[in-house]
Amino acid sequence: MMHRRDFLRPLGAGAVVAAGKLRRLFPGTLPAGSGQPFFEKTTVFYPGKGFGVRLPGLLATSRGFVVAVCQRRWDNMTDFGHDTDVLVQRSADGGRTWGKQRVLFREPGTFCLLGPLIEDRTSGTVFSAFWKLPVTAPHDLRYFPTYARTDGRFWLAKSTDQGRTWSKPTPHKARTSPDGWDGWTNNSVHGIQLSRGPRKGRLVIPGFLYKEGEEGQIPGVRGGVLYSDGHGSSWQVGGVLPVGSDEVTVVETADGGVYANFRKNRPFHNEWRWHAWSRDGGESFEPQETQPNDLTTVICHAGLTRYPTGKNGGKDIFLFSNPAGPDPSNPTKGQRQRLTVRASYDEGRTWPLSKLLDDGPSAYSDLAVLEDKTILCLHEDSLDWPESKLAEWYGSFSRLDHRRRWCERISIARFNLEWLNG
Repeated sequence: MMHRRDFLRPLGAGAVVAAGKLRRLFPGTLPAGSGQPFFEKTTVFYPGKGFGVRLPGLLATSRGFVVAVCQRRWDNMTDFGHDTDVLVQRSADGGRTWGKQRVLFREPGTFCLLGPLIEDRTSGTVFSAFWKLPVTAPHDLRYFPTYARTDGRFWLAKSTDQGRTWSKPTPHKARTSPDGWDGWTNNSVHGIQLSRGPRKGRLVIPGFLYKEGEEGQIPGVRGGVLYSDGHGSSWQVGGVLPVGSDEVTVVETADGGVYANFRKNRPFHNEWRWHAWSRDGGESFEPQETQPNDLTTVICHAGLTRYPTGKNGGKDIFLFSNPAGPDPSNPTKGQRQRLTVRASYDEGRTWPLSKLLDDGPSAYSDLAVLEDKTILCLHEDSLDWPESKLAEWYGSFSRLDHRRRWCERISIARFNLEWLNG
């Protein structure tokens, strides 16, 4: 069952946005991939009796393996108040097949908030980050100020064999920033290692940051980054993003800087994503007065990665994935749906190409690119089980409040640039 392969139904005429127009606007900018268009999809993490899966993270390693992680939520699918473990999977064939779901971390009485995956490509060491709340915490976000004052640590599990085995997690406390911000890891996705510029080799991961007295959805809480110049042995709080920032995704720019794309929650959310650039390797972010208005979004996390074009000194393609929201022709179908992959040819300033990956319920996602230029999108989506089996699974939860069709399983889509451009 772990290797069952599902293929999406054919996409409608509206699935591709301006692919032909893009070729006219940007002649010669669409690099060749691996030949004929292809797209395939398979399940990576299944739910089970009394538990569901959430928060996918994805990493294509330097030695050709693919590592995937997620939460396993017991008894309930809310964001707090129940036991939650970390699961891990590994693929040796580019995400085509996967082994058995394994437990990377479990601690009874703990709600484990999954952080990013990242690889130190100098040593080949892979890290999986997380932090944890007691199941008695009244709410995840509202507990952040208490967590910053009383703990503020995050944990790293380490693999020195490309995700095959993992160490016992060790705690880390990031050094407070010069202007007084504390921080720990943000939710899921993956971090980056800078490959160029004066800060080459630096590890950068998304972070939740806190400073008492600052404005925010929860006072004091912002999104931002943490960085390490010690191969993951020590960490520093880096750049802070604007008021209302929450979950963050990052990618390296051509000059060795950092592009951050981030979510805002109400009352700061306005139906588009937000972004910012760092020219100093994640130590600070430049003020931004504009938004990428072609990145429509519901309130949700997103995936982001860089597609190398092979042009020396040139800019690579940025790829982005998120649920675009309700179909205008059927707005009652639900908010977290229509998972869409988009491409930017100017390092995140505009996103002229988009393609629908799944028109059903979907939510969090992450992206990676393999050495052969195959694109991977690990994402939450809905089960294709018959209603009787769905009802049996939902009935196995002891405290489920309602069905969440957009996060019933975690699947991976494999496709190439020709499919995205088609």
